[in-house]
Amino acid sequence: MQFSGLSMDQAPPIDAPFLFFLTVPFFGLLASALLFFADERQLLALYTQEGVALVHLFTLGILSMVIMGAIQQMLPVLAGVSLPKPRVLARLLYAFMVSGILFFVLSYLLPQTMLFMPGIVLIAFSFVAFFGITLSRLRNVVAMTATIKAMRIAMVSGVIAALLGVVLAVEVVYPGSLDKTLLLGSHILFAFFGFALILVIGVSFQVIPMFYVAAAYKKFCRTYIAYLVF
Repeated sequence: MQFSGLSMDQAPPIDAPFLFFLTVPFFGLLASALLFFADERQLLALYTQEGVALVHLFTLGILSMVIMGAIQQMLPVLAGVSLPKPRVLARLLYAFMVSGILFFVLSYLLPQTMLFMPGIVLIAFSFVAFFGITLSRLRNVVAMTATIKAMRIAMVSGVIAALLGVVLAVEVVYPGSLDKTLLLGSHILFAFFGFALILVIGVSFQVIPMFYVAAAYKKFCRTYIAYLVF
């Protein structure tokens, strides 16, 4: 293996990222239960209560929890920087994130409850705080590699996706003149392509050559591909 560019002695306490990893099967079971018991026509139709709940059980409960845990694990190794008070920060973010996801999903499955806006606030706070702290740490990186640059772009995209989600949620509760279809499309694009895809691309710059899966990426790809996707 090639360990150039890695800092192997700064890994965070293992329980910090594992909090997020261990919760993923729980949300997977909730999504499976919803798939099993809900009306198939409601799940397949656009913008239905069950459909929105299922999508966010996957994107927030599974995908986002995995990514937030993985970033805490990867950031010290790939960038040589660590999040402040990693164990305390992880527990606070975890509490806000899990409660926010549950409130948000239940607000769609139990429409009479008043859980929608509290769920949105908790999720938005978790994302903006996490991405903001991560970006502030990435600014101090000495050896600025293609992976670090891609991670920075991904964090910016994550903030944009979170803010668009908040605007969309406010527009749902207090309808105005904004185009909900445009907001939803932008939210999805920045979340999947701006955040998740660019993050995977950036990590692959380091991981694929490290395991001798393939030769190092061409300079053009490492320099520009993340910006082009963004």
